[in-house]
Amino acid sequence: APLIGATERDRRLGLSGWKGNRLRGALEDRRYIRVHRVTTGVKGGTLALLELTGAALGLLERLGVRLATVRGRGSLAHKYYQYKVGEWMRGSGWEARIESGEARADVVLSRGGRMVAVEIALSDRHEVVNVPTDMAEFNEVWVVSPDEQVVAGAERKVRRNLDEEDNRRVKFLVLSDLARKARGQSEGPVRDTATAGGEVAAAVAREQELEGSRKEEEGKEARGNDRRNRNESRFEDQVQEALRHIDDPIALGGLPLARLAAVEKYSSQKFRGRTTWQGVVLQDLLRQIASELVRDMGGPNATKLAKFIDLYQQGMPV
Repeated sequence: APLIGATERDRRLGLSGWKGNRLRGALEDRRYIRVHRVTTGVKGGTLALLELTGAALGLLERLGVRLATVRGRGSLAHKYYQYKVGEWMRGSGWEARIESGEARADVVLSRGGRMVAVEIALSDRHEVVNVPTDMAEFNEVWVVSPDEQVVAGAERKVRRNLDEEDNRRVKFLVLSDLARKARGQSEGPVRDTATAGGEVAAAVAREQELEGSRKEEEGKEARGNDRRNRNESRFEDQVQEALRHIDDPIALGGLPLARLAAVEKYSSQKFRGRTTWQGVVLQDLLRQIASELVRDMGGPNATKLAKFIDLYQQGMPV
């Protein structure tokens, strides 16, 4: 499903926003995906679309994975806008067909005998040719772009080449204007005070709400990770400080590590209820951990080092 945003994709996969971002970052680093940010037709709204690279497509082909085709043409962003225009206008009572290949228009709308060609413009270079061609077959032509400057540029170039009658058959719309147009043109029944077009707009608004929730969740997770990292860093500093004083049980007894519940538990298990200075307990625990870590390393040098630690723990000269 390449035409859904990162938030919806994470929701379908059961991922938090933070984990989803980490996976996307890893895939980008390996050049398996490209991330495209597109506006959604709601002020300030953006979505992150994922496009598979040639390397990813080759890998999936070798693995025997079949991918669903996405109707439309041009870039992933262009296909997304074709899809959204079709979705919105169906919600407001139109029949909508997304075209691909060498078809005459990007989206073809029809209702009550009225035929409209919709051209998605990501630049203003092609509409001078596209619009007059479409007008020969359609009642109206709508040029739609997410960029106000592209709309203005296309309008200037196209209108100066049309007569007065043809100019009345052409509309130039920013994507957000089309979303509002879909709401206003609904002819369906009213449900919960929302028209069918309003429901489409509400769906877009829900996308933005999910995006906002995802960002808030990412912020919480990031703050939580920062706290964990700070705690881990403090703990590492405390361990290093304890290792510097491993020969001095009095100094060890005054360190924060000596007051940990794990140290008290170790004392009760190792010294079986005997009253023992916390510094001595911490010293014994550090030596025991060091010995176990060395043994886990394996190899002849690790064996010698483990023997050295054992003799040191017994108080023998080494």
